[in-house]
Amino acid sequence: MKGEIIAIGDELLVGRVPNTTSLFAARRFFEAGYLIRKMSIVGDQPESIEEGLVQAMLKTDFVVVTGGLGPTSDDLTTEVISRILGRKLVFHNGIKEQIEKYFRAKGEKPCEEYLKLAWLPEGATLLDETGKAAGYFLEHEGKTLFFLPGVPDQMKDLLDRKVLPYLATKWRPSVVTRQEVIKTFGLVESEINARCADLEEIYPRLKIGYYPDFPEVHVTLTFSSEPLGETEAILSRAKAELEARLYPHIFGYGDDTLEKVVGDLLRARKLSLSVAESCTGGLIGHRLTRIPGSSDYFERGVITYSNLSKVELLHVSEETLTAFGAVSAEVAEQMARGVKEKSRTDIGLSVTGIAGPSGGTPEKPVGTVYIGLAVPGNTIAHRFLFRGTREMIQKVAAETALDGLRRYLAHDTLIFGS
Repeated sequence: MKGEIIAIGDELLVGRVPNTTSLFAARRFFEAGYLIRKMSIVGDQPESIEEGLVQAMLKTDFVVVTGGLGPTSDDLTTEVISRILGRKLVFHNGIKEQIEKYFRAKGEKPCEEYLKLAWLPEGATLLDETGKAAGYFLEHEGKTLFFLPGVPDQMKDLLDRKVLPYLATKWRPSVVTRQEVIKTFGLVESEINARCADLEEIYPRLKIGYYPDFPEVHVTLTFSSEPLGETEAILSRAKAELEARLYPHIFGYGDDTLEKVVGDLLRARKLSLSVAESCTGGLIGHRLTRIPGSSDYFERGVITYSNLSKVELLHVSEETLTAFGAVSAEVAEQMARGVKEKSRTDIGLSVTGIAGPSGGTPEKPVGTVYIGLAVPGNTIAHRFLFRGTREMIQKVAAETALDGLRRYLAHDTLIFGS
């Protein structure tokens, strides 16, 4: 069964709003075993909507349309559908009642514009009768057409709860497809490819994809077969072989982030962390605290950008700063020890460097970064030379610091980036 996804909205065409709904839908359909032959974005103009839908219906079994179902004058999806399918608009009292209930709960009078949502093409079936912009689907000349709101949260909820279950009642894939996403850091795409390409010869129905997401590279293993048991078993073997070839650069799977993996390891080992940052300007702390529950292990982060702040807040020696400079292994070590001791945590992590575009010297060019790690009984610092824009240097420095911490927590190794 083949499908197509059409996202409607001028805001998507001009790049003001990212098209996250189509990406989400494509992934969900792939996981369920449905083939998406095309994804497209069309503007709010009636002729664009009509052209997109007519072409999709000619070549697919089902179409998912997102956007254009709201109360404003540029929300024209339902009107266009009514016209091109030759189905008159029918007023739904149930939707009207939900709209009135929504406004009463806010202590407001219902807006007349919202009653537009109660008009649906004849034969439409609501996907969720409890919402004021619930979305609907139609069966038309052997095609199944889904019309979902463009609001990401609403769209994702309806896709998972209503659209996929409905399709499953009509058609189940005869071939089972499974995919594993493996996240790596520290190897370039070409090196990963060189290490793993022959797996596609060992497992003929296996496809390996390489997707740089700076500064990481994500690897996908996709395998299709019948029945399910064979798919799972072979994919598991291929995954184990790939893991052995990419160790220790794999940090997570699926939706994992490096900061979540680090947080889970800290929590599991019941260790606390503090961070001292200079050139990364709080990026490491920001990433760590994006994770819910990070207060279980993250005690504090300090941004010691100036030499004075390093001395006053971290007890970095003025003599060390004079002798070696702020960007040095000696200072990185003292920063890591200083923040660990001041905050009384188990681990102290530090970063100091030159993010550019200016400030470099022949001895310490732009991109020179030192990362320090203080753990019970030991403190180390490593030198790196990163390349790219200021933002890129900051991002890869933060990633390298977190990955070095991950390696220590997972393998008890004090090694960064090798």
